[in-house]
Amino acid sequence: MALVVSLVVSYFLYNRIKRQFAISTQPVKIVAAAKALDPGATVSADSLTLIDWPVNYKVEGAFKNTQDVVGRVVVFPIAANERFASPCWLLPARLA
Repeated sequence: MALVVSLVVSYFLYNRIKRQFAISTQPVKIVAAAKALDPGATVSADSLTLIDWPVNYKVEGAFKNTQDVVGRVVVFPIAANERFASPCWLLPARLA
């Protein structure tokens, strides 16, 4: 009887942990540079890409839509495939 109870409990715990792990590892798409960008460059749509980012590692100020970045001016150098981590790295075109 104890063996049956332990098997049932183990099965339910295994499924719950598996479900939680699957949810926490689903990626989200965030905006990154498709190519290296120098300071003073205006960001165009062809210089952007979306990359997968783990949902449980939050990035403050990350952009999820490329249209939010297009037209802005780069303040600091940005390497290829580097995420735009903060709006402080980009100036709106009207301020540049």
